[in-house]
This record gives sequence, C-alpha cells and structure tokens, in this order.
Amino acid sequence: VAKALESNAMYVDHGAYTANYFKSISIAATNKLFFQDHTHTSPAGVDVVAKAFVKGLQCGRGDFLKDFVKNATATTPRTCLCVHCDRKRSSLVNI
Repeated sequence: VAKALESNAMYVDHGAYTANYFKSISIAATNKLFFQDHTHTSPAGVDVVAKAFVKGLQCGRGDFLKDFVKNATATTPRTCLCVHCDRKRSSLVNI
C-alpha cells in the first residue's frame, strides 16, 4: 500500500496520541476507560482511542485523506502532536 501511495504514504503515531490523552487526564479517569486490565477499553475508551487516531490523521501530512474523515472536527478538540520533535517535548502537547 505504501508503495502505491508513494509520497502520500504517512504514519499516524496512534499510540502517542492515545497515551498523550491518557496523560492529560487523571489516573482514576484513565482507569475508568478500561475494564479490569489495561488491555481492553470500555465503550468510552474505544471512543477516546478512535478519536486519537482521527486526530493523528487530521494532523498528519496526508491532507488528501482529510476529506474522508466523516466525523466533525469539533468531536476531536485536541491539538496536534509535534511529530518531528523529540518524544519528551511532544508528550507535553495536549491532543
């Protein structure tokens, strides 16, 4: 797929966007987004994880994909991560 997309191929750091959101809320609030373990999210957690991916997609350089995102940007009110910065700096930016 990446070969077919050539220069339009992009990487969404889904894990970074999701982790950054979890860091922005309390531990208790994060725990409520999971069932008993931190492997499987609750329905509310699924929504957070999906929105984190959409925000990463919207923030990426793949402008050609933005028209395919069907949810309103108002439902993903976070800011973009600095993907070209070092990990320490990018983790301080809210998503």
